[in-house]
Formats: sequence, C-alpha cells, structure tokens
Amino acid sequence: MLVVSCRATRVLIESVESFGVDPAALVDGTSLGLDLLRDNGARISWDEFAAVLDNVERIFPEPGKLEQIGRGLGPVPSFTRVNRVGAWLVSPRQAYWFFTSWVGPSMFPAVVPALTEHGDGRLELTLALAPYLRQSTAFFRICAGGIATMPRILGLPDAQVEAFVTPTRARYLIRPPEFPSLWGRVRRAVGALGSAEDALAELERYRLELQESYDALVRSRQDFRALLENMSDSVCVHRDGRVVWGNHAFLRQLGRSRIEEVVGLSILEDITHPEDRAELARTMRLGVAQFADTAPPRRFRVLRPDGTVILIEISSPQIVEFDGAPARLVVGRDITERRRQESAMMVADRMASIGMLAAGVAHEINNPLAYVHANLIVAERELSRGTETPILAETLAAAREGTDRVRAIVRDLKTLSRGDEEHLESVDLRAVVESALTLARKAIEPRARLRLALSEVPTVRGDRARLGQVVLNLLLNAADSIVEATPDSHEICVTTALGDDGDVVLSVRDTGSGIEPDDLRRIFDPFFTTKGPGQGTGLGLSICHRIVTSLGGRIEVESTKGVGTTFRVVLHAAEAEATKTSKPSTRAPEPRRRGRLLVVDDEPRLLSVLATVLSEHHDVVTLPDAQAAFELLLGDSAFDVVLCDLMMAGMTGMDLHDRLGEARPGLERRMLFMTGGTFTARAREFLAQRQQRWLEKPFEMERLLAAVADRVR
Repeated sequence: MLVVSCRATRVLIESVESFGVDPAALVDGTSLGLDLLRDNGARISWDEFAAVLDNVERIFPEPGKLEQIGRGLGPVPSFTRVNRVGAWLVSPRQAYWFFTSWVGPSMFPAVVPALTEHGDGRLELTLALAPYLRQSTAFFRICAGGIATMPRILGLPDAQVEAFVTPTRARYLIRPPEFPSLWGRVRRAVGALGSAEDALAELERYRLELQESYDALVRSRQDFRALLENMSDSVCVHRDGRVVWGNHAFLRQLGRSRIEEVVGLSILEDITHPEDRAELARTMRLGVAQFADTAPPRRFRVLRPDGTVILIEISSPQIVEFDGAPARLVVGRDITERRRQESAMMVADRMASIGMLAAGVAHEINNPLAYVHANLIVAERELSRGTETPILAETLAAAREGTDRVRAIVRDLKTLSRGDEEHLESVDLRAVVESALTLARKAIEPRARLRLALSEVPTVRGDRARLGQVVLNLLLNAADSIVEATPDSHEICVTTALGDDGDVVLSVRDTGSGIEPDDLRRIFDPFFTTKGPGQGTGLGLSICHRIVTSLGGRIEVESTKGVGTTFRVVLHAAEAEATKTSKPSTRAPEPRRRGRLLVVDDEPRLLSVLATVLSEHHDVVTLPDAQAAFELLLGDSAFDVVLCDLMMAGMTGMDLHDRLGEARPGLERRMLFMTGGTFTARAREFLAQRQQRWLEKPFEMERLLAAVADRVR
C-alpha cells in the first residue's frame, strides 16, 4: 500500500495553526487522530491523507487560500533543521533538486516527481498521481505555495511559480530568485557550522525514510506487476498505437508465447481484424474522458497469425506512466465462447417460443384433421361396398394423400414443440441408417453415388423412429442439394465412427451446391428454408436439432458454397440396454362382444364420425363436454370404455379422470384418451404415466378399433 509520512501532516498542522485554525478540524469525518498526524515516524495511507486535504479545502474555500497554506510551510518549526541543512546548499536549483530527490519522495512515495531545466533559467517540476489513487486538487494547490517558498531555506526571496493543476497531475514553471553574493553564502555556511551535527543527523533521517519508501515502492510495483501478469483478463499498455507491454493473457489472446513477439506491434495494423480497424482507430483518437462517456465496454475482433479470429471486449483506457512516459493501459476480455453461448441461448429461446406456438397450432389443426381423415376413411369404405367410379376413387385417394401430408406437417410441429421421449431405448445407429436409406435411395440414385462407411459403434440412447427421422431428413437434404441426372459427378457419403471422447458420430457429407454463409447461421431456425415454394416447410433441420439436443447430443454443420456440405450428429453412447416400451398394436382383433362406449369430445364433427365407425361393433353414447359426462357417469357407470378428449374447454379429460377417481374409484381406469397435442407440462406428465391409454389424433380407425376391442371384456 502506498503511504504518506506523517512528517508531511505535522508540517501541514503547524501551517494551519499559524492561520489561527483549530487543527482538530483536519480529522473531521476520518478515523485519524491528531497525535498520529504529529508523529514524524508514523505513516498513513494516501486515501487518508487525501481526506485530510479535503478538510483543508473545506476550511479554506477562498481562491488562492490553499497556495497561502503552502507558503506557510517554510517557516514552521519542523522545517528549522531543514533550513540549517539548506545553508550548505549553494543554489536554488540544488534546493529544488534536494526536495525533489530526497524530501518529497520520503514524504510522498505515491507522487511521481520530475524536474527539468529550461534554457531561459526556469525550472519545470511535474508531479503526478498513479491512476488508481484518489484524486486531490488541494494537494497540488498547496504544493504550488510550498514550491514558491522553497528558496527561503537559502535566505532568498520566494520564487515565481506558474501552476497548471488537474486532480491527478500538476506542472509548475519556476523562476528562482537571483543567487546571493559569495560573501553572503560564506556567512550562511559559517553560521550553519554550529548546528552541522544536527543538520547531518536530519539529513540521515531523510535518507533512511527515503530508502524505506523506495523499498516499499519497489515491492508495491513488483506485486502490482505480478498481479497484472497473472490476471485472467488481458492487459495491454500501448503508446502511439504500438504495444509496449502485455501480460500472459494478452499473449495467449494474440496466439503468441513471448513478450518480445508483441512489443512494437501496431494495435490497428498487426492485431485488429481489418473490418474493425476504422472503428477502433476512431476510438483511439478519443480522449479518455470521451471514451468513458460512449457506453463502454466495446467489442473488437482480433486476428491471430494463424488466421483464427477471437472477439475481445475492452474497457475504458487509463493513462499511466510507463517507463517514464505517458501510455494507455487497456484491459480486455476474450468473449468468443461467451458470444457463442449467447447465440446458442438465443436460438434455444427462439425455438422454445416457436415450439410453444407450434404445439398450439398443431392442436388446433389436429381436431378438424381428425374428422376429415376419418370421414375419408368412412367414405372409401362405403364406396367399396357399392359402385365405385375411377374418378371418385382417384379423388378420394388424392384427398387421403393431402390429409397424410398435413398429418406429417403437424407431426413435425409437435416434434418441434417437445421431444418424444416416451420410447427411449438403446438404438443401433447403423441399423437406423440402413432403414433410412431404404426410404431415401430412390431420391439419391438419380443425383449421386452413395458411399457407406459404417464402422462398428456402440448403441446410442434414443428413440429409434425419431433418429430415423433425423437420418432420413439429412439424406434427403443432401440429395436436394445436387442437380438430377449427374450421379457420376457427385457423391453422398454416410459414416459412423467413435469420437475421441467416446461419443458416437454420424456424418452425412455431400458434394452438392453448399450453403451460403449468411444462410448457414440460420440453418436450424424453424421455418427457414432455402428451397423453393412448395418444396419445404423449413421444419426439417429444426426437427433434427430438437430431437438430437433433447437426447443430450449435438448437430453440427460445415459447408462451402459450390463444394458441398457435411452434417455431423454426435450422440452419447448408451450405458446399458434400456427397457423398450411397447406400443399399442395396430391390428384390430375381432371384438369378443358388443360393448358399451361413452365418447366425449368438444368437436361435434369428430364426435359424429367416431359414433358412425364405432357403432358397427358397439353401442355408443356421445357427449360434447366432460362435465356432462361426469354427471352421466355418476348415475350410470355401466360403460366398458370412456373414450375422451384430453384437452377441452372447461373440464378437461384429465379433470374428469381425477374426479371419477374420487367419486367412482376404478371407473377412471376404463378411460381411453385422445389428444391433438400436449403443450402443457401437466398434460405431458399425465400421459407419460399412462403409456398405453391414449391415441394421438389423427389416428387410423383400425388403431382405434383395436384399442377399444382390447378393453371390452
């Protein structure tokens, strides 16, 4: 800690007392005592000394009064021995040198002095505070008066002093008085001989204080340099735009190993990315105060010798003294990884928001889609019993194809909104690839040669169907990037391998058209597509991203325009074989008997078509809301199956289940749920606990009939 000798505070107290002021006022608001401030051997911190100076400024607010306090320092008793020492000096210049080199540093180690001589006989003295010290205009004002009266120790008139003062630095132009005659100097020397012993002892005390202060200053600078060297943030000192020093973190950020490699480098030309040089140059032209007012910190890119780019966030520059001259100190932080994580979080947040929207949209589409799809099935079945014209059959087939396409889109929307984790198991990724290739081969063959390099890899934890969806999507995207009729000129390569960290890596590489750099940043955004109208929904890669990340993996892409694209899917190896969850059978067994069913749904058209289909095999009662169903079941519980929509206005299917469990225990186990989408946490948790007791809209009628027949006893 940089300190101040209380020799200085004692002289200050004596000067204030000479103006008739109670010195107790100097310690108001501080924890200091006057006895401490009068002890020549004691020391206080610079901040404590600055607080005392603030009190002096408060006591003497009149203009020029602080300079008068400084002029009163020379005659005070504590300087009488210094005056006798001064009798040995032969010129005012030597007096100023003595105080600059010995007295000043012994009292104020925190202040950096510099004394120069002008050709016209004037002296220039500069005093500067380190940038991390508390500022004090009062200190420099008082010094101005003390500097003017310094020739008094030679018995000479005061010097003429012109002061230029700021809170951290002062410059004094000094014109000393004329030398006295030779006889006058001899007389002073003879008069001083009587007290030479005391004078030499005083000088020795100053020497010891100065040595102690110097040693403390050296230790402080060494500690401070070590602190800067080992900071995790980079520290750079530059002068006129060229590096004069940097710490270890600065070297690492620049991709260098030795300080000699960076000293002398131009901040703009040798370090900054070309696209950021103009902005940084404008910033460097600003003064320190201006920079602080322009919303720091600022971000700039650093170009390393190997061509890599990192993003640096820099603080406001500080003016420091370095190797005897002013320089700028800047602290920087590498935020490349933080920026990457921020971008990933923004994408995740955007996908979560769109996912919630997608779940709602999917639910609203599924209800009308369910009854349209069911009605088409009924229409096809009825027509097959009578006369069917080719045109009508073709029309119905086209309608069925259209609903199937809508179903696929809705399925993707629901996958975007949540991960289907109901059927997690240990999956052989090579088998998934081979299965997906069966579906994608016809799309690939007219465009490229297919090359497989499926190394033996551990199984991965996932959903077989969803992983198949990921692989199929990547294969079809690869095929779409290649123009048809050029299979001999292009290749799609699929590989599986074990990564260095034990993860399983699936790669799909094509030699297609590649992806534009601007598009590459958005490639996983929902609804973003580079395909033409009607050729894609923009959900494919978003779905892939959602599926892979929900399994704890990651999906990466590299692409060069005109060269090709590589997608890498990285998944964790399965630790143990997971228990497979069985799905309801899609085969409709012959009903053992005609059952009694209650169907509850708030969509009238779906209710109607379900009644039509189910009434062929069972007695069916339909109701449009859960409250009416609850009231009916309280009085009539003789239903084999209660087929109920999960999400309805008012009382939901979940509410009906819970209330039946309380009022008619056991009846709730007869419920079979239908859902167009689960976009609440409660709904997802509810269905997760009832794996085989729900159907997803729109469902095939055979699947519905099979589920009902299985429950009719």
